[in-house]
Amino acid sequence: MAILDSVINYIQDVFKKAADRKFKGDLAQLANSSPEGKKAAQHLEKSLKDADEIMDTLSDDMAALGWSGGTTQPQNPTAVERWEAKITNRNEEIKMLAKITKRNEEAGRKTEEKERKKEMKLKSQIEQLHIGMTKNMVLDVFGEAGSEKKTVARSGEKLTWFYNGKKTPRGNMRYLLSIKIKNNEVVSWSQE
Repeated sequence: MAILDSVINYIQDVFKKAADRKFKGDLAQLANSSPEGKKAAQHLEKSLKDADEIMDTLSDDMAALGWSGGTTQPQNPTAVERWEAKITNRNEEIKMLAKITKRNEEAGRKTEEKERKKEMKLKSQIEQLHIGMTKNMVLDVFGEAGSEKKTVARSGEKLTWFYNGKKTPRGNMRYLLSIKIKNNEVVSWSQE
């Protein structure tokens, strides 16, 4: 019987190590997915570490109370109830963190989808753009510019219209498309 128990314990240990490796890999993938994912992974790791510490302390306290985990009842049930409440609260925090992480992942996917659609729309609009188009034709295709730069000289009015702006981490706008218009006609454009 002792050999069978040791084989079963060995197999359980192998499965536990495999599950731990998968969990660590999934956690690393979450951390690399986005800044929110990284924060969520760090919070989860801290929560798990805290839960382990609570379990270690609880085991020590239970032993001190005379509760061996068998049928013996503890001498001080209120201490056990306090620890159970702490563990329950920590479990609720972990569940809440999982919900927040899932919500952030969904929001990230939606944002990526919006960006992809925006890029596809810009690509189809650029295919319609050509030298010599009038300002009104550009407005019909692209709509109002996100930003405009205007220069007036003897040779005429020069406009640069900027489209598809994105905020940089520093808070500045970076535009993916600029269209130069001189004397009411498109003379050039550049795309990032």
